Amino acid sequence: MKRSIGLLAIALAVLLFGLTTAPAQSSPAKGTVIVPESSMPHPGSVSTNLLLFVPDEVAPSTYPQGENPGSLACVYKLVSQTKGCKQSNSNFPTGGAHAVAVTEIDANPSAASDLTAFANTFFPNGPTPNIQIVCVPSGYTCHNNTGSGWDVETSLDIEYSFGMAPHATIYLVEDSSDDDNAPFTAVS
Repeated sequence: MKRSIGLLAIALAVLLFGLTTAPAQSSPAKGTVIVPESSMPHPGSVSTNLLLFVPDEVAPSTYPQGENPGSLACVYKLVSQTKGCKQSNSNFPTGGAHAVAVTEIDANPSAASDLTAFANTFFPNGPTPNIQIVCVPSGYTCHNNTGSGWDVETSLDIEYSFGMAPHATIYLVEDSSDDDNAPFTAVS
């Protein structure tokens, strides 16, 4: 019993010492949080949980900061491993000779151009994206609207599908039907 109390006292002392000697935290970055329409809950529909932080000030950089196809491919062991899977502008996946299907609700008029911009940023001398847009239900015309709150989600999905499998054909299945089963129709 005395030993347990002694160990508890030592652990408490170490914890308190660590708290009093911990470095001060820097102040949080200032900026704006954007909540896309696709993240807003609507009765009877699905939503994403996506928040975008746009800082007030951004340090100049010639290369996008944050996670990228190279660092994520490292995490998923699609490329040679680097310690800590650091962000890189050269260690990108090179595979994906088949197909990736991405189903989305509604249409994203800028899907193909967003994917091209992504490919030019991360794969400037690499493969050109091969995207096929499939419209459902039958007879629906893709991009018959000006976009929706799902555009950010759609672009993110197709960009990182390409980023992980740059030689695959990306099939973007857009479902713009008004019924609650739209995601299931697109998957079918």
